[in-house]
Amino acid sequence: MLRSTVHQLFDQLVSCEQFLDNCGELMWRDKLRQTRVVDAAGNEALDLDLLLSYFSQSEAFFELELSQDLGHRVNETTQPGANSHLVTLRLDIYYLAQRCRDEGNTSIVIISACP
Repeated sequence: MLRSTVHQLFDQLVSCEQFLDNCGELMWRDKLRQTRVVDAAGNEALDLDLLLSYFSQSEAFFELELSQDLGHRVNETTQPGANSHLVTLRLDIYYLAQRCRDEGNTSIVIISACP
């Protein structure tokens, strides 16, 4: 069964958050987490407006580069691969978020609902 664009986006966001956490990039990990909202009924949602804004700000998510000099948990050997993986995650997230918007989803997209 093919997963919906929203669920694919959610999966990529969680993967990226975990990756950033493992690399010690807590600011962007926390910003990505802020795009996921849980209401009083337990429904999970993504705030597409907030997520897409991270790609257009002056200090955009696209600008992030992992570096030991910046305190990230990478070294000379792992840094190129880590940054390559980050580029892939970012492009996937941006592409999927745009696709969600193009599919006519509202600003906040419900991912799951409690019965």
